[in-house]
Amino acid sequence: MVITIQINNQQDYQWLRPFLEALKGTSAVVKVKGELPKDDGIADKRKAYLQFLEQHQIHVDKVEIPSRDERNER
Repeated sequence: MVITIQINNQQDYQWLRPFLEALKGTSAVVKVKGELPKDDGIADKRKAYLQFLEQHQIHVDKVEIPSRDERNER
């Protein structure tokens, strides 16, 4: 049996990953078309950054945007 799968994005790959792992122990030949996502640690870095932001929040009451003249004075 030959199974061909076209992967369009990271979300598709993550959804299919358990299925692909289950097929490793069978006699099926799986062909994946498309670019597999790179595992370069960016997702882990992004997750750590978002956790840092959540732990070190700073409350801001009001954001004042300078007028055009005030911006041009700089």
